Amino acid sequence: MTNILAGGAKAELERYQLSVSLPSVVIGEDHEIRFPHEVTPIRIPFETDWGPLSIEVALVAVAEAIEA
Repeated sequence: MTNILAGGAKAELERYQLSVSLPSVVIGEDHEIRFPHEVTPIRIPFETDWGPLSIEVALVAVAEAIEA
C-alpha cells in the first residue's frame, strides 16, 4: 500500500518540482520518526478496523534536496 501511495504521489508531485523518496513503514508503539529540522511534516491520522494508522509526509523542493 505504501508503494502504491508513493508511486501515485511521485507522478503528481513531479510537475511541482517535488521529489518523493522511498517510503518507510514503521510498526509498533513508542517509536520516534525524525525529519530534518527545517522540514515540517504533515501527519494524517486514520482509524481502521485493525487499529490506528497515520501517514506522515514532509515536502522539500527538489533544488533544496539536491543541495542538502
